[in-house]
Amino acid sequence: ADPRGGAGQTWFALGVSATTIGVAQAARDYAIEFARTRTPLGNAPIREYPGVRARVARMDVLLQRSRALVNDAAQAWTAKGEEGMPALDRVAVAKVETMNACIEVADIAMRVVGGVSLLKKRPIERYYRDVRAALHNPPLEDRALEQLARRALDQQPTPARPTE
Repeated sequence: ADPRGGAGQTWFALGVSATTIGVAQAARDYAIEFARTRTPLGNAPIREYPGVRARVARMDVLLQRSRALVNDAAQAWTAKGEEGMPALDRVAVAKVETMNACIEVADIAMRVVGGVSLLKKRPIERYYRDVRAALHNPPLEDRALEQLARRALDQQPTPARPTE
């Protein structure tokens, strides 16, 4: 049993989530720098391509959402307030959603960079591998989803309040 009452595991999950965001941010930044300078066949830089611009925007949306989820979960855990979703559930949601969003960011960054992103000499190849490490850090996705489902299915429904 954790003598800290689960606090160690909770902060570990939040730390993994924050680290994963940092790695995904590095992948995004690398892809953006690549897009600014890559000019295939002497044409305009690929940053001018609508598809590349859409991918950059998508990466930013995913990263911003991930930061918001982790921040919300950390604040809920610190406050230990149980209004709405319990703090431990917020941590589970933040870990699962951040992990999946950051994997998507790294994948999008790889697509922006193209085939050369697979070369070991490119840091983006390492970012792609590192971001996936979140899959193997607790809480594992299946366990986190089980925790959320258990709470949703096993708790007594709250009676609806009449509206005025």
